[in-house]
Amino acid sequence: MAEPQLFRLDKFDPLPWEKLSDGRYWTHVVLGQVGKPLKYYSLDEDGKLIERTEVVTDAGLFNDDSVHTIAGLPMVLTHPKTRKFNLNREGLRVGTLLNRVAREDGKLITEAIIDDYRGVAVIERILATGKLPEASSGYGLKKLTQREDGIWEQFRGEYDHVAAPLEPGSGRAGESVGLRFDQKEWTKGLALAEPLYFDLASQRSDSGEERDSGDNSKASSNKTDSKDTGGKNKVATIVLRLDNTDRAFEVTDEGLISAIGALQSRADSLQSDLEKVEGELEQSKSDYSRLEGELEVTKSQLEKADSNRMDENAIATQIQQRLDVWSVAVPELRQDNPNFQPDYSLSSTQAKAFCLGKLTSIKLDGRDASFVDGAWDTYLQMRGSRHRQDESRQPLDGLYYQVDGDSERGDMSHEDPREERRRRIENRRNRNYKRH
Repeated sequence: MAEPQLFRLDKFDPLPWEKLSDGRYWTHVVLGQVGKPLKYYSLDEDGKLIERTEVVTDAGLFNDDSVHTIAGLPMVLTHPKTRKFNLNREGLRVGTLLNRVAREDGKLITEAIIDDYRGVAVIERILATGKLPEASSGYGLKKLTQREDGIWEQFRGEYDHVAAPLEPGSGRAGESVGLRFDQKEWTKGLALAEPLYFDLASQRSDSGEERDSGDNSKASSNKTDSKDTGGKNKVATIVLRLDNTDRAFEVTDEGLISAIGALQSRADSLQSDLEKVEGELEQSKSDYSRLEGELEVTKSQLEKADSNRMDENAIATQIQQRLDVWSVAVPELRQDNPNFQPDYSLSSTQAKAFCLGKLTSIKLDGRDASFVDGAWDTYLQMRGSRHRQDESRQPLDGLYYQVDGDSERGDMSHEDPREERRRRIENRRNRNYKRH
């Protein structure tokens, strides 16, 4: 039997995933466990499917040269087609392994962060079902030694990537059963097969009842046919594409057949999630473009309005708008500063912004007029119309005097309100009499 190549993709028990305040997900990833048997499948020179059981020793898992390659390792949505990260040329990266590594009950554990929207979407979909996402590590081996009992012992080398988040129980080369195919023409120590493509045809249960497992449009001519063997073990004929060559072989291991079905389900789920996220991204781009168009039209209308000469009615309207703002705000502002005087050179929007800055904690830097108007209207509603009318009566007379150019304001804040009102009414009558 040919010597197996030295690259592995493994999956272990999941650990809890925690959502951070900024939307990212934090978790632990199990990269290996001492003495835990893992099954690998490969093809010999004659194209026959062979099975091999491997374990990793304590020295093989926790050797410094291997562990030092973990920090900063990329996390990808699925194992790349080339089975190497290759500077993220396939655009699959969704997170990073951190530099904190732990040893617990013979397990090699490290912390990880998922910070890509695609990975977050997959995690939340899986968590919504009450299950936990899983992770599958890709790494090289320094050596692989066969023991007398036929089991192979791993001595690990450099890690390349971790595939996560994965559907529960569907990681390639998984905890109980997995698929991994060697290719002799690859550089020794880094050999892996092309991606596994397959279709699940209609399968029959042991009772002869037929069930439909769906299909995969990406599988081309690759097929998986299963047949009933009279209530005994089921047999599946699987066609795998290796180096653009289809190879067919029969599988009787129901665990392997189930694993292939899980891989198909995972591939479909990942494709569906990816298409959904891509669709949402395109919709967001479309909405953003539409809003940009509306903004340009609004700017154009504002520029056109500024270029037109305002008539007397427009001027009167603007003055009234300014008075309305100050009549509401001045009583409030004078509670903190009795000597406060409004600046009537400000436009109504500028006056609103000034008052909001003094009366609320709203930050208006960089905000447009529409935002300021909306904030001011909300402030008025919360303040209450009755309170606004009662509180504005006293300073309103003073405001009109200032607009009319009356220089007899004096220090009215210290006068009796009734005496002040009487004096102002009398002054107004005298002015009207002089005009006639």
